[in-house]
Parts: sequence; C-alpha cells; structure tokens
Amino acid sequence: MLRLVRRAPANRGVSAWHIAPRLKLHSEPAACRKLRQCQPQHVGRRTEEINVQPEDTFMHRFKSSVIASALVLCGAGAQAADFAFSGNIAFHNDIVSVDFTLLTDATDVKVWTDGFNSGVNFDPITAVWSLPSGANIGENDDDPSIAPGQTYYDSGLIFDTLAAGNYRFTIATFPNFANGSNLSDGFAFDGQTPIAIGDWCQPASEDCTDQKGTFWSVRLSGVDVAAVPEPETYALMALGLAAVGWAARRKRQA
Repeated sequence: MLRLVRRAPANRGVSAWHIAPRLKLHSEPAACRKLRQCQPQHVGRRTEEINVQPEDTFMHRFKSSVIASALVLCGAGAQAADFAFSGNIAFHNDIVSVDFTLLTDATDVKVWTDGFNSGVNFDPITAVWSLPSGANIGENDDDPSIAPGQTYYDSGLIFDTLAAGNYRFTIATFPNFANGSNLSDGFAFDGQTPIAIGDWCQPASEDCTDQKGTFWSVRLSGVDVAAVPEPETYALMALGLAAVGWAARRKRQA
C-alpha cells in the first residue's frame, strides 16, 4: 500500500540505531559529498510500471489507486516480478509507503529509487519494514549502484535472502530518518510544520538551488505482489493477497 503520512506531533529524537547521516559539504562536488560511485547492475526480470498521479494541489496529497499484478492470479501461484511506481510528494515530512509480499522465501530481492535525477528532485532515504510487526530490517541513505538509472543520492536496499511474508518499503526525504527500530516509532520530522519541497533547503543541496523537485520513482525486483491502493481498496487488496497466498499453498501441497 502506498500513502503519504504527515504524522502527529511527537517529541522524539533520532535514535542511535539507524545509519547516521553523512557529513554533507556544500562546497564539494556532489559525488564527493557522499563518497559514493555508481556501479550499475542490470535487472533482467519482467517489469510492471505504474505512474501514480497526484490529486489537485488543494489536497496536497495523493490517494493513488492501483493494485499491481498478482491480485488477478487467484487461480495459480504468482511468480516473482519487477514493479515500478512513481508520483509526487508535497512536503518535507511526507512519507511514501509501498507494500509488497513474498509468497515464498526469496533471494536477490531489490528495492530502490531512481528519481533523484542528479539533484532535480529531492534527496531520498529508504527503509524496509516487516509487517505486521513493524520491525525494521534495513535503512539506507545513498546507494546508486543497485541498477541503471540511479544517480548519486538515490537510495535502496538489496537482500541476498528474504523470508516469505509482507513488507513495507518507505521513502522519506533526507535526513528524515526513522526514530527507532520499529515503524511505530515514527520519523525524525514527525510533528514539524510541513514545508513545501520547493520552499525547503534540503541538506546536501547546492546552496539551496537544487533538490526542489517533488517527483519520486521506486522499483522493486524479485517480489510477488506490490500494491498502491486508496484506503477504500484496502479490503480488496487484502482479499487478493489472501487468495494468491491460498493458491500458492494449494499448489505446494498438491
């Protein structure tokens, strides 16, 4: 599921468990500021691409409606595939969430952003959480080496192995890191007055002249189901996921 969350006020600092933000020096070239080099690796699976369009600007939010791919596979087990989602955030403390499912234990699962576009858009950080427990299983500031199309401040995670189950992939603006090891702990910018991305001077920007774009783009590789429903489609998505899981179990037991 995907939703933008402006969380309720909370007085929490950033706990020491997460990856500490790197020093971002405005006077150095971007590639030097985070000391990362892009080493693309090609991804060869089938890809489902979905563009999530925002609602009107009066709403300052989008409630995009897509249930991707595997919900139609109620009669047979799903196969791992690639998914792509994109859209726009509005404020510096918005959180994008994409839920995904693995029907069986999997290898080489990848989730990443490719929308930074060398500073045209905001600097993202990513995390993956196990559901329904909310336990964090990974958080990343910068990794542009996951796939072609990424640029220096893009982010993502690679899991050599990942157990069957449900997960949430979150995308936030740097340095809005998670407050703790559970999704329920919230994020560093919770409770702050929202600032429009175009008006915000994001850390690591070039003298506040770049990283003003609101566009985000994420990709997931090697997962069975990924979904971006509106709240009213949550029940339909849950039924679809249950049906796919039931079909997969029957296939394994046959």
